Amino acid sequence: MNPVRMRTFLIALSVCFLASLATLSLGGDAEKPNVTGAAAPPPQPTATGRPEAVSIVDLLARPDAYDGKFVRLDGFLHVKFEGTAVFMTKEHADYLMCKYGLWVSFKDGDVKARDFDCKYVLLEGIFNKANKGHMGLWSGELRDVSRVTEKTRFYDGAKALTKP
Repeated sequence: MNPVRMRTFLIALSVCFLASLATLSLGGDAEKPNVTGAAAPPPQPTATGRPEAVSIVDLLARPDAYDGKFVRLDGFLHVKFEGTAVFMTKEHADYLMCKYGLWVSFKDGDVKARDFDCKYVLLEGIFNKANKGHMGLWSGELRDVSRVTEKTRFYDGAKALTKP
């Protein structure tokens, strides 16, 4: 098995393990019933201050810890109709392994999202564990994304391309 596939396999295996641990510690996927009636949802937090640097693995493993927080993460961005999402790796995006990604919604007019399609990027936005995107396929949402920066590739697996 080549090194890239092995690394992707190990990352996917780690995420599955962490996600299963999180599910066990949270008591499964059961939702708590709303016993207070049809109360209005609380106001959505907005991006203020400095974002907390996290990985997609952190968000998948402990969604409650980051829900509603302003976060910064790296990933592979796909900008598609009904499928704009950030994935852990290009391979996850290529095979639409949605559980390893987050639905992404941008602030209106702030970002030209199409310029970053099919690129590794840094994103800043509000994590929302409840919104799973189109047809509920993703593991959460990164909403109100206000910053997108393309990542620089330093290595090609054999040699340095640029100096860090």
